[in-house]
Amino acid sequence: MVVSKRIKIPRDGVDSTQLLEHLLEYFSNTLTGEVLRFAIVEVIGEDLIVDASIMVKDARTKIKTGGGIHG
Repeated sequence: MVVSKRIKIPRDGVDSTQLLEHLLEYFSNTLTGEVLRFAIVEVIGEDLIVDASIMVKDARTKIKTGGGIHG
């Protein structure tokens, strides 16, 4: 099952040359499932707003998303 989520990711002062590595590390440390695609849709202060499609193995599996942008 593919789940689409909008996630707020702290930029943590990372410059643009290390941004991809920072995002991939954030995904591997905070999400369950495989990120199929993502796009940065907005920057608010030091936070990146990212739309991501995440493949989860089981429809009953609760996906850990870091709270998304709403909490």
